[in-house]
Amino acid sequence: MFPNQDESLSEETIIENDVHATTDLSTIKSEQNRIILAIAKHLVIKCNLSLILVENSVFRDFMKECCLKWDPVSAKKLKHDVIRTFKEKINKIIQQALDGVNDITLTVDGWSDRRCRSFLGVTCHFINCKIEPQTYLIDFVRFKSPHTGENIHQMAECILDRFNIKEKVYRIVTDNA
Repeated sequence: MFPNQDESLSEETIIENDVHATTDLSTIKSEQNRIILAIAKHLVIKCNLSLILVENSVFRDFMKECCLKWDPVSAKKLKHDVIRTFKEKINKIIQQALDGVNDITLTVDGWSDRRCRSFLGVTCHFINCKIEPQTYLIDFVRFKSPHTGENIHQMAECILDRFNIKEKVYRIVTDNA
């Protein structure tokens, strides 16, 4: 989902645009909005901390110390309003990049975590117009059905259809599992 080092995709640019564009957070004061976006960007996305952090009483006490006017946000609101906005913006940027290329190579990898939950990651690779290699994680989904070739094929097809890149795929690379 997150692209590699590309100036047009800088997180600062995305945050700056989202400060004014976040629809569900538009009624919140701009400082409150800025803090919520910073929590999402720095703590949840960059530090990989759980969304539930914002519900922790110690975290809320800390935020009150930092900003007396802090109005706590729920993990649900953070997930559905802020994180969703980031994801949509990144997906639009990825779509624009994919629209500008003719040939794409995919890597498809399925794996299971320690709790035996299965996931499927689809990454695309291509050379952009500046002759620079680019890599994007275009989807990472929970894979609940059996790990048959047919089910993996159907899931990958669905992802390719969503990004409208099925005709652009030159090769698909997988492991031998």
